[in-house]
Amino acid sequence: MVSSTTTREGEFSAEDVGLLLAFARYESDRGPHGHSLAKSTSPGADPNEYGTALRYVGHGPFTDWAKKAELDKEDAYRASFPKDAVVNQNGHYYTVEEIEG
Repeated sequence: MVSSTTTREGEFSAEDVGLLLAFARYESDRGPHGHSLAKSTSPGADPNEYGTALRYVGHGPFTDWAKKAELDKEDAYRASFPKDAVVNQNGHYYTVEEIEG
């Protein structure tokens, strides 16, 4: 063999890249509540502006039972030390197991 040529295909197609960019634009406008920041921070969303139809209504509280179990486990770990002890939890994490029945 004198020579060889390797032709690599892109990992993502042009359509894939377009979809990823569109999703990134969509996500960049989402607040932590999942709503559009452009809408939720607009003057029309201000509850003191009675001339607009846009309103946000809060619901809850709701309990994420898996998160509660995780945080309860962390609290129990901390409570296992004397009150004045400094507990370094750098690098610690807790997992939650789902148990049916």
